[in-house]
Amino acid sequence: MYEPINNATYEPLISIIIPVYHVEPYIDKCLNSVLTQSYRNYEAIIVNDGGTGIEMDICRAYCEKDPRFLLISTENRGLSAARNTGLDRAHGEIMVFLDSDDYLHQNHLKSIASAFSKADADIVQFDFYVTDESESYTIRINSDISYGLHSSKEMILSLATGKMWPNIWARAFRVSVFEDIRFPVGELWEDAAILHELFFKAENIYYINQANYYYLQRRTGLSKCDPLNPSRWRFIQYRKRYDFIRSKYPESMHKADISLIRTG
Repeated sequence: MYEPINNATYEPLISIIIPVYHVEPYIDKCLNSVLTQSYRNYEAIIVNDGGTGIEMDICRAYCEKDPRFLLISTENRGLSAARNTGLDRAHGEIMVFLDSDDYLHQNHLKSIASAFSKADADIVQFDFYVTDESESYTIRINSDISYGLHSSKEMILSLATGKMWPNIWARAFRVSVFEDIRFPVGELWEDAAILHELFFKAENIYYINQANYYYLQRRTGLSKCDPLNPSRWRFIQYRKRYDFIRSKYPESMHKADISLIRTG
């Protein structure tokens, strides 16, 4: 694990991984929210998952405008593969994920960097806002746990009991946590498939009282377009977590049961 950081001026390189596929109406707002971050030491890795047309023109324009933006084009293989490509190309010490129809408050990266500099943690978790395309509502979503430092076991069991959302973009990660972990290609609920494994590799997880991520709840999206019933995918991924907890924390199996019962 990394050494605790005591220097308040320390500014680690943050890698922002942004998969892009058929998000023309939203991509400019997303990338502009990265461009205008108050924290400047970052790289924005845009992974084009087989898209063409205007959205790619927008991405290329940002890369021409700012050398911190990098565009990588691949064949269409889905969200997991695009995120994995970003992880493989990242140079940062901290990994941040941003879906290309979502956007950030200008102090998002600053609050994350500050949290890593204050706590001996491998993962920083934060709250987020849910909004719609017309921004007619904005709702803050928080986890049902206390702010502050938590152990990996605490966080894994909190996932299993439904006390927090499994979305990968609601956390920032030391790159070492991802050393031998990647998203499962071709699957949905891919965040739930690996988040417990990432927590397990972290000695401490720091949950901060900040909400600078805006999740766009739109009518059409990847999670609504898969031929396999989304509830079935959720059950498959929760079963992976159930088996993981049975292996690592057999004394806590009664808590792991809850997530399966809710999706069964």
